[in-house]
Amino acid sequence: MAGRFEVTGIDPQPRGELAAAVWNRDGSAWGPGEDDPAERLGWLELPGSMRSELEGLRSYGDALRDAGVRDVVLLGMGGSSLAPEVYAETFGPAPGRPRLIVADSTHPAQVSGLRAALDPRSTSFIVSSKSGTTAETMALYRYFRAWLDDGSRYVAVTDPGTPLEALAADEGFARVFTNPPDIGGRYSALSLFGLVPAAALGVDLAALLDAAAAEAAACGASVATDDNPGLVIGSTIGNAARAGRDKLTFLVSRRVASFGVWVEQLLAESTGKQDTGIVPVVEEPPVDPGRYGGDRIFAWVHDADEGGDADRVAQLKHAGHPVIESVVQGAYGLGAEMFRWEFATAVAGAILGINPFDQPNVEAAKAAARTALSSGDEPRWKTSDPAALFDGLAPPELGVVVAFAPRDAAHDEVLQGARRKLIAASGAATMRGFGPRYLHSTGQLHKGGPKAIRVLVALERPGFDEPIPGEDYGFARLVTAQAVGDARALHDAGRRVATCDWEALARWVAS
Repeated sequence: MAGRFEVTGIDPQPRGELAAAVWNRDGSAWGPGEDDPAERLGWLELPGSMRSELEGLRSYGDALRDAGVRDVVLLGMGGSSLAPEVYAETFGPAPGRPRLIVADSTHPAQVSGLRAALDPRSTSFIVSSKSGTTAETMALYRYFRAWLDDGSRYVAVTDPGTPLEALAADEGFARVFTNPPDIGGRYSALSLFGLVPAAALGVDLAALLDAAAAEAAACGASVATDDNPGLVIGSTIGNAARAGRDKLTFLVSRRVASFGVWVEQLLAESTGKQDTGIVPVVEEPPVDPGRYGGDRIFAWVHDADEGGDADRVAQLKHAGHPVIESVVQGAYGLGAEMFRWEFATAVAGAILGINPFDQPNVEAAKAAARTALSSGDEPRWKTSDPAALFDGLAPPELGVVVAFAPRDAAHDEVLQGARRKLIAASGAATMRGFGPRYLHSTGQLHKGGPKAIRVLVALERPGFDEPIPGEDYGFARLVTAQAVGDARALHDAGRRVATCDWEALARWVAS
């Protein structure tokens, strides 16, 4: 079920020994970092090793159905939430199965709005954290546990021996799923972090793993160099970035559209460090291909039956832009596509000379947020003119607009409007994100990736608060501290950064 692939307009220059290095778990293939690469390659075995978990996963899904659960709320961030969101948006719930709602915001308007939309009689929760200590996840758990204090409505997904595993035992969770510890969060789509939520939806997990297994075989060390999709794609994007084409711009077909936000985290957090990296540009408003700078390379990821971007891809090729085409074989082909890009990311990391399995700059924003929270004073927020930050923006710079605001269609339209404004004026690549979600996704690249970046951090100041049980602050102060912390971390990393109120951002976009 592995999909076909094609690279045009650029020489991938694949080296067969890199495929062997990945499969042999040869840590010397990558640069140094906080985590030993050889101890973060468990994702290679998931298409086979997860099959022993299928019976327990099906039992969990069946129990939700039999209990009449209508909503399963996933409390998780980054790698714990993005693959489940892809599964929810691609497959939806099977007949008789609950819908899956991802809760990864600390803005009190979104948190309280979610609670108001749930019926405690038919709601269940998945508390998902690799470390078992993720601050946002645990705050959300305490908030919802005070609302629905019934341990039988909760399951945990975590690594062995974490505080979350102990908490689940102490507080009577229905189940605890312990994941293999040699898998980083962004490589965990085919692990229990992805499969537990997928089981709740009623996804055919065996079919998903079958597709991934076919792709793993296609990426094998003994496969001919030019026929190995993970090796060729990874070599293409790694060598392109080294040559200055580091803005990997995705065109993703409708059926698998949410794949884009998953691969965004995979590439940004894995490669955006040591002032280099591959910049994933996802869901960017289109412009004439002649407007793009020479820092672009394009990835066309589409379902085998969907070719809606074919004309646009032809125009991109005609304009001289390199294009990678990666074909997904139906919805379950996502299993193959995820493995393909995980392998490609590992190869690209070797070419860039970095460690794609750590995230050294992520802690900086967390530490700054903790400082803002512990000061005892209300975190201070400065609003400035967005136009001043982006004046003169041009390729190969990256323009980023992120917002600590409720993640909904209306707010996203403003962020997308900002991207349209920037790209129309400059042709520069753009990114957008919602905080604190993006801190666990693209935040690593913003601080550790290419230095040619300008970041606008916007905050919709909460009009009310929601308390966090066990803390002396609520979600309003938490989300403000997180915005303040990220702006400080960006400044400390030497990035061009400005802050503003949400209203100032909206006015600028409309002007």
